[in-house]
Amino acid sequence: MDPVPRLAMRSVTAVAAAALLSAAGCLAAATTAASASASASAAASSSGTGLSVAGTLVDVTATSAGNAWAIGSTAKGPLILHWNGKAWSEVPAHAPAGTTLESVAATSPDNAWAVGSIVSGSTRKGALILHWNGKAWSQVRSPAPAGAYLGGVAATSAGNAWAVGDYHETGGFKTLILRWNGKAWQQVPSPTPATGDEGAALSAVSAVSASDAWAAGAILSDTGPVEGLILRWNGRTWTVASGKAVASAANGFGSVAATSAANAWVGGCACAGGSDGIVTVHWNGSSWKLVPTPLPALGSAGGAVAAASATSAWAVGFTCGEACERGTAPSEPDILEWNGTTWKKTASPAPDGADLTAVAAVSASDAWVVGNTAGDNTIDTLILHWNGSSWT
Repeated sequence: MDPVPRLAMRSVTAVAAAALLSAAGCLAAATTAASASASASAAASSSGTGLSVAGTLVDVTATSAGNAWAIGSTAKGPLILHWNGKAWSEVPAHAPAGTTLESVAATSPDNAWAVGSIVSGSTRKGALILHWNGKAWSQVRSPAPAGAYLGGVAATSAGNAWAVGDYHETGGFKTLILRWNGKAWQQVPSPTPATGDEGAALSAVSAVSASDAWAAGAILSDTGPVEGLILRWNGRTWTVASGKAVASAANGFGSVAATSAANAWVGGCACAGGSDGIVTVHWNGSSWKLVPTPLPALGSAGGAVAAASATSAWAVGFTCGEACERGTAPSEPDILEWNGTTWKKTASPAPDGADLTAVAAVSASDAWVVGNTAGDNTIDTLILHWNGSSWT
């Protein structure tokens, strides 16, 4: 089974399973970044709060103004970057060969998790879990079945964390949920709806407490993701939580962010082989509701979301116009801000063609966006910071 990078839903095939459920969007619609190849050089340069490395970033998390993590890859292997309040720096991953990192979560300066998979050639060998103890990253045993993939991780404390993904068995893909209890990871029963010809997969998870968590992904057919999937943890069991109207609005959900029992967002796109609109869905404590964005219905994709409160949230993606669809112009990166009532597009310094893959928010005045920019022969990491008034 061939894993597809989380940074974009660029290949709509069931074989890719959860990797299709990108937080960055569906099909990258002829962006420059989609066709460029990463440079073998991993030399880094720092300017202000940003750090540029020849490679890609696929996820970011932050716990305070002085602690944030971003993960991705270079030509040499997995890439982990840390923000200490003054500058970003690279931290050794201490991961096995063939490692791909997909998601990162942290609760404090001495507790963070990163998950992904170990691959050999085009074969997924198994799920990967890394832990940060304040001094170094190290691999932690995973109870996931052979060939499993982990695409999302969340944590609320040193004794409570979740990781989600998929594994394959006869009949198709199955949802996979693992839980950390402070001592070990254990697999937790999770539903796989029978409505998909190829099963279902999860790519994102967010937790408010030990008894309140959400997971998001897609129901799969032999042509790829066909319907969004949302699961909820009530402290005892995981159950399917998405209604038909919400589920059918997107081919797949690639991100989820919750701040309380009455406030959560899920993001994805309505992509069936192309970029057909960012989908954002909000939980108000009793039901999920589709929320429109100011971007065009056609030519937009993405949907990575983050939330700081009920009145402060972010979503990132891209718009690809006619010239972009023809391959004669790059896509336009989009950052949307939620003010408690509507989504509004905000100005950002990200260049055209940039692929914005993830967003994390500490507060209404402190947020991060990560992604990638492309040159003639390289793909370089991109990090943006929100200071309460502008992105830099």
